[in-house]
Amino acid sequence: MRLHDIPPGLEKKANEQLEEFSLSVQTIQPGYLQAHGVNFQGIISSAVPEDGQEIQTDKSRKPTDQAQDYDDVGVRFPLKSILAFGCDVYGMGENQGYIVFGEIRVAQRLWRRQIDYGPSGRTHGWNDITIAEGLI
Repeated sequence: MRLHDIPPGLEKKANEQLEEFSLSVQTIQPGYLQAHGVNFQGIISSAVPEDGQEIQTDKSRKPTDQAQDYDDVGVRFPLKSILAFGCDVYGMGENQGYIVFGEIRVAQRLWRRQIDYGPSGRTHGWNDITIAEGLI
């Protein structure tokens, strides 16, 4: 699904930034998995940017059960970005995988695109994941 009602070029820029982040994560995962027995997990890099505004990202964020952050393992993403980036992990043993994602808010709607590297290996286009008011 495409992002709707966005300024020209914003979706293209969002896709380019997510692809760059994804390639960087792909590069470090094999070595990280071999060294630690699990894939690298990265906490979301910032608040979710709105309407194409670039905001400061934070490469020092990390989960409480992992010693390494994005900088420690060499994952690259822009210091300022129109996306919030993250990397979730799943599975155990031979069935491990990871999902890289980017999030952006456009016209008060929250959009996410994710790419799955693992047993299920699914890539998703931009999906509106806005939670309806009153559901949380």
